[in-house]
Amino acid sequence: MTTRLMALAMATAVAGVMSTPTAARAGDWSSTHTATIEQSAADLVGEIERVSHDIRYHLERLDGFTRHVGVSTATHVHHLHQAKALVNDSLRPAVVRLGELQSQLPAWKQASVDRMIEAAQMLAADLNSAILAKASSDGRLPVLNAEYRTHITNTLDHADALVSTADAAY
Repeated sequence: MTTRLMALAMATAVAGVMSTPTAARAGDWSSTHTATIEQSAADLVGEIERVSHDIRYHLERLDGFTRHVGVSTATHVHHLHQAKALVNDSLRPAVVRLGELQSQLPAWKQASVDRMIEAAQMLAADLNSAILAKASSDGRLPVLNAEYRTHITNTLDHADALVSTADAAY
């Protein structure tokens, strides 16, 4: 008789596990999925911060170069192209992917993502304007090209904002 009660108790226990409400199992999946999304977003924010530091390095150099007559045009072009490559090849893909995940994040993180996207867009626009100003300078020294200097300063400000926003986001 005891064996029979044990078998019945085990059958009830197994049936109890198998009859766990679907919502509870779905909740486990949902929380795991949410954690995965948030980890992916955190990884992307880290990538954006890392790339923004690299972009800022080149922009700081350019900002300093705009104050000195002795810096060659080739040096300016080199740093402009490095910053452009970082924006196009690293920053843009990370920002696009983060934007795709944004709606699945908590509201406060969505606001941080909005600020990062805005700073990245302004950074890219001002960098493009700096490149165009440099290209249309008719051989003028960068130190004498006020438009170029303004775009470099603005782009550096946006890079700083992007680094700060990414750092504060996670």
